[in-house]
Amino acid sequence: MSKIFPSMHSKPAKFTFFALIPCWIVVFFLIPINLPLLGTGVVLIPWAVVSFFIGDMRLGMGLLILFGVSSLVRQFTEPRLLGAELGLHPLVSLLAVYAGWKLFGVWGMMLAPFGALWAKALIRKKGEAGQDG
Repeated sequence: MSKIFPSMHSKPAKFTFFALIPCWIVVFFLIPINLPLLGTGVVLIPWAVVSFFIGDMRLGMGLLILFGVSSLVRQFTEPRLLGAELGLHPLVSLLAVYAGWKLFGVWGMMLAPFGALWAKALIRKKGEAGQDG
């Protein structure tokens, strides 16, 4: 009976690395799918934390600096790239993304730039119609 229900005084079972293999498989399958949505911090921040825990401070700091630089570059270039792709001014695309996020969440953030593009096309069409008439 003691093997089925160990007492509180028995030693805990040893935890092996192999018990984590199913968890790592799930993580490695989910990261590539969600990486563009979540960003590089999904990989770099846990890697830095593990580096700090194992005592490699230089690698940990380097990874955090890399994350900071990549985040800054992304913040400055994303609106410009989005605007260039859609034909919108970068400030308009940035405002559309922000307004979409605040009003409708993630879906609004993804769809608001297209709404801004639609509004731009309507304004342009109305301007062309006003010049003809």
